[in-house]
Amino acid sequence: MITPEELLNKAREELNKAIKLLEEKDFYNAAEKAWKAVELTRKALLITVNVPYEKAKTITYGYPLFSRLLRALNQRKLLEKYGWFESTLHARGFYEEITPIDEITEAIQQVRSWINSIEELIKQVKGINLIEAVSILEEITNLRRKILRMNIEYIKLNEKLRIIIKEAIKTTKSFS
Repeated sequence: MITPEELLNKAREELNKAIKLLEEKDFYNAAEKAWKAVELTRKALLITVNVPYEKAKTITYGYPLFSRLLRALNQRKLLEKYGWFESTLHARGFYEEITPIDEITEAIQQVRSWINSIEELIKQVKGINLIEAVSILEEITNLRRKILRMNIEYIKLNEKLRIIIKEAIKTTKSFS
């Protein structure tokens, strides 16, 4: 079983790798290492509040719980910074390689402070148990999937109805 401390240690290791890559001018790989540090820290916070690691590591469960937890703790700035890191380092940085180098450098320089802030938050939230929230989120996810399946079925039936009406009109000579 992985602990929050182990994840925080791994996060610091990844950040150190990012800084080294930054010094070597390998900016986009540095961005991804820094993003990995951010993600490990997010998972550490969730594990602290009893979210199983298997759920914490996913975006489907981990991100909504992380987001809602930070909002409930009135830590919107940490959540906004997380979103900025995701965009700057991960999506536009590593994957698209379009984040300007100075912005990657700035983001990486801010990751350590963000990790430290989350670590302080981890100390404060020990004792909070969100295992029931995980169950509710599973129900929400399952319901959302059912709704999407039903929506697809609804669209198909509407299309079938449209085709039937169109074909019926075609077979009537006065509307041809």
